[in-house]
Amino acid sequence: AGSYPFTTMLSVATCGWLMARQARLATGDSPFEMMKRTVARFYLDRIVAEALGLEAGAMAGSAGLYAIEADVLAA
Repeated sequence: AGSYPFTTMLSVATCGWLMARQARLATGDSPFEMMKRTVARFYLDRIVAEALGLEAGAMAGSAGLYAIEADVLAA
């Protein structure tokens, strides 16, 4: 039941880790390296923070799915 929010959080975390790593390696003043640092900062500030809101859905459990009786699903 919580697989979608969990995998979404995991993919955002993985991408955030990769972007932070790239930003640390972009130490020069070239336009590309400045862009890399700016994009990484935006992602870490905005997208990662948004993904933290998915934690409740990932941890909520599956009780809501089992509230529907099997015969109703079969109809």
